[in-house]
Amino acid sequence: IIPYIYGLLNSKQFQRKYKNNLVKELPHIPLVKEKNKYVEIGRKLMEMHLNYENVPVYNKIDIRYSGKVDYQVKKMKFPKKINDEGKKVDDKSAIIFNNSITISNIPEKAYEYVVNGKSAIEWIMDQYQVKTDKKSGITDDPNDYSDDPKYIFNLLLRIINVSVQTVDLINQLPK
Repeated sequence: IIPYIYGLLNSKQFQRKYKNNLVKELPHIPLVKEKNKYVEIGRKLMEMHLNYENVPVYNKIDIRYSGKVDYQVKKMKFPKKINDEGKKVDDKSAIIFNNSITISNIPEKAYEYVVNGKSAIEWIMDQYQVKTDKKSGITDDPNDYSDDPKYIFNLLLRIINVSVQTVDLINQLPK
């Protein structure tokens, strides 16, 4: 039952159809014709989302190193590009991890997997940055979370992979 419901809740068609209801109340769980496919995909999604730290890093990206390689992160950001109207906009095909590492060739579909209103990649970028609380002056440094100096870097590459695989699985869900 749980994988079926997880697959159903990730269905784009379900989310569109019940969008207004989902904001106000608990989801209604309908029976679908191809229940077994929802169970199969729901199980794969659950396994991947629960064990995201064990998912291999996404290897279809390009990583450019410059200067002395450092995996410490202060604040990840998107480089800017000029759009068709001549305005500067974020280039989401790349992420400036820090001054010495730039990740590029990130597929556009990786941003389709949304968690709490923003893509999982942007959520990682937002949460894993050095922040200082204005009132207390306490600094929250995500680089201190793990003994592995590449933890945040590898986490970002794993989340790119999870996002791409999630979108691929969700697109396989039947109507």
